[in-house]
Amino acid sequence: MKIRRESGIHCRSQVHILKADSGVYAAQIDDRVIVKIGPRDWSPPDKSWEVAGYGHQWCAWKLDKPSSSVMDTIINPTQQNKEVDPLENLFSRPPIMHDD
Repeated sequence: MKIRRESGIHCRSQVHILKADSGVYAAQIDDRVIVKIGPRDWSPPDKSWEVAGYGHQWCAWKLDKPSSSVMDTIINPTQQNKEVDPLENLFSRPPIMHDD
C-alpha cells in the first residue's frame, strides 16, 4: 500500500501486462511502477527501475523520474527505433480463431 500511495496509483491507473506465463505475471502501472508476482524470476530490462519492495514471490520497482524512452523500452521493446503509425492496426481484420 505504501508504494501505491507514494506513486499515486489509483483505480483508474493504466495497466500494461509485460509478462503472463506459468509462474510469472508482470505488469506496469501508469509510468511509475512495475510489479511481478509468481515464483519464476523476472525483472525489468531497463536498469532505471529501482526495487521499491519485495516479499515471498513478489517484487515491485518504481521510477523516480519517468521518461518516455524508458517507458518505450518496457512497453514496446520490439518497436525500438521504428516509426509507428498509431492508426496502423485500427482497421485490421481480427485473427481467425478456428478452421471451418
